[in-house]
Amino acid sequence: MFGKLKEKLKKSLSIFSRKAEEEAEVKEEALEEIKEKPTAEELIEESKENEEPEIIVEKPVEKKKPAAKEQPSTERLIIDSEEQEPPEKIAGVKITYFVHGTTTDNEHDLATGWNPGELSPAGELQARELGKAVADQKFAVIFTSDLKRAVDSTNLGFKNRYRIIQDQRLRECNYGLWNSKKKNWNIADYIINRYPNGESYSDVEKRMAEFLNYLYKNYYGKQVAIVAACELFTL
Repeated sequence: MFGKLKEKLKKSLSIFSRKAEEEAEVKEEALEEIKEKPTAEELIEESKENEEPEIIVEKPVEKKKPAAKEQPSTERLIIDSEEQEPPEKIAGVKITYFVHGTTTDNEHDLATGWNPGELSPAGELQARELGKAVADQKFAVIFTSDLKRAVDSTNLGFKNRYRIIQDQRLRECNYGLWNSKKKNWNIADYIINRYPNGESYSDVEKRMAEFLNYLYKNYYGKQVAIVAACELFTL
């Protein structure tokens, strides 16, 4: 009985051993198969190695030629040259002096002095024509005596075109008691001596010097215009 059991046990062990060996062989073959297959990392690396390098061809940048400038005509060059003429260089202050228009006192040979004075019709026309006559000139500013005859002349000729500044220093000589009187005296007698209740021409010279110094300090290198009495710059 034990002998039969022993035989059956041997057979079972033999069968089990064969199955184990077969399973071992299958596992070994599977492992071999797995080893032979490349990993995901190897596949990626291999793909990179086999990948043909990308050839980048850079196209040269075409430089655009600047558009040809239109050549100005000879006539245009002449006009441009005239338009772009450099401004006059002024050393000091350039003064253009205008006498106010004729007054009713002038027509009757009276010395208006520090009285306002009224422009006659002829004087008004003169003032208007003056503005037209010097329309091509350019002034930084226009100064005028603060007396009516000078202010009216300036406004008729230059209003809305220039800045106009009234200055008392540009007044005619103050003849005092003789303002608007018949001018029958010798002015040389009043260079030092003053007119009765008025001023001398030395006084006029002093205030004019102050005004000129003011111009030099504030308008150096510029051209200005002055509208006032005829005698201020003729003394």
